Amino acid sequence: MFLNPSFQNKRLASGTRAGQRGSSLVIAIFILVVMLLLGVALTRVLSTSGETIAYEVVGARAYQVANIGLQRRLTELFPLNETANYCNGDDIAGVDPDGNAIVINNDYLTSISTVTGLNTCQVVEMQCTDFKVDDVVYYRLTSTGQCGVGDDTVSRVVEVEARSL
Repeated sequence: MFLNPSFQNKRLASGTRAGQRGSSLVIAIFILVVMLLLGVALTRVLSTSGETIAYEVVGARAYQVANIGLQRRLTELFPLNETANYCNGDDIAGVDPDGNAIVINNDYLTSISTVTGLNTCQVVEMQCTDFKVDDVVYYRLTSTGQCGVGDDTVSRVVEVEARSL
């Protein structure tokens, strides 16, 4: 009917501070491990997003270089106040102001690297095809711009269709 006093003393001892010694250390270590894992995950996410932004910038530069190539080619095909030229395979049929034949990979297109921000960029491929239907000449121009970052290369392809008037 009476409780055993030795049992009651053991039970009281486990509920006191002396019986809980070390539990706060376990909780502190657990919190530190969780915070470490969150920090590592956040660092990894930030690093990946930084790379993604860098490739987007380089990709935008490659796109602009491809547009530069197309615009140059279009000005050769459609000179101001003159009749339109024809594509001649991969070369433009026509001459520049000095009387030299205009070729696709001329110095103007490959020397884009002197422009600030486009140091590692160039037009690597340009294709021009044309065909005539009912006295109207149709053109399809494709330009590939390429920029490098370290060991990686990013390229963009732009295609334009045009017609003579």
